[in-house]
Parts: sequence; C-alpha cells; structure tokens
Amino acid sequence: TAKTNLLRNRNLTLETEREINQLNVAPSLNVQYRKKGVSWKVWSRFNNYNPTLDQLQPVVDNRNPLYRVEGNPDLKTALTNMGGLGYEQLLPGKSNTFFNLNVDYGVDKNKIVNLIRYDTLGRQTLTYRNENGTYNGAVSLSASTRLSAGEHVLNLSLGGSRSFRREKVYLSEALTTINMHQLDFYA
Repeated sequence: TAKTNLLRNRNLTLETEREINQLNVAPSLNVQYRKKGVSWKVWSRFNNYNPTLDQLQPVVDNRNPLYRVEGNPDLKTALTNMGGLGYEQLLPGKSNTFFNLNVDYGVDKNKIVNLIRYDTLGRQTLTYRNENGTYNGAVSLSASTRLSAGEHVLNLSLGGSRSFRREKVYLSEALTTINMHQLDFYA
C-alpha cells in the first residue's frame, strides 16, 4: 500500500508557513502452504505513523494555562514491523480435530511518545519525542475438536497464550521502560 499526505499549516502569530509532504509505503507479505491436513503461514507487515500537525507545531498552545501543549518539529515518522508464523494440523484419523501454534512479533522504530514536564508553579507542558526499543510478541497454542451424536454437536477448545510488550514512557521527564507480560488460558 502506498499513500501520500500533504500537511499545510499557517501560523498567524509567528507569520510562518509549514508544508510537509509525506509518502508512506506499507508493504505486506502473506504466504500460506497447505498439504494433507497441514498448513503453514508466514506473514510480515510494515506500517507508518506520521506525526500530526499538532504534534509538529513548535508553538505552545496556552488555551489551558495549567496544561500546555507544545509540538516538536523534529519528530520523525514512526515505523512498525510485524511478523508471524502459524502452524495448523488436522490430526490424522480425526477429521474434526485441529492443533494450532502461532508466533507473532512486532518492533517499533521512532515511536512517538508523550513527554510531560512540570514547572515550579505546577503547570504541565506536553510535548512529543521519538523513541526506539519498543516491541511486542505472543505465542499461542490451541486444540479444538467437534463431537457429534445425531442432531447434537459439541465444539470443544482448549488453548493458551503468552504475550509480552515493552513500552517507553516519560514519567516526570525520566525515560522509563515498562515491561508487560500476560498469560492466558481458555477452554
């Protein structure tokens, strides 16, 4: 996928004009192979996230004097690369029983994060920065079967997943890394 963005801004206070022309290319790849009850899937996708004009404006928005917003004209486009691998097997001799395994991963470059500063009077100023080092991933495993007796059908599923995420945030101007982990089971 390819698209262009043209952002134009005119600042009447500073008597300046700003024009940003952005070309975004977001390639993706999906490959699937099936043979005799086995399926493999590999995928990859890239996404771009452009800063908004508000995030780029180098002017302080003072509409709320206790919470000011100031853009950062040096922000770069944030890029996300995601990918995964999937495996599914129809168990031999069991026409309604499946086994699934999926592994997914994503990494961010130049992620746009909020930075909040406090001055001596307690006023907050929000601005934006690009940060690297954020990523996420997951592994999931499941099995399902269908049991039938006459007109009655019962679907049974059992599975679980393990996911993780690393984020970068600013807390009182200090860059902080947050690691999140999650473990899920379902039946």
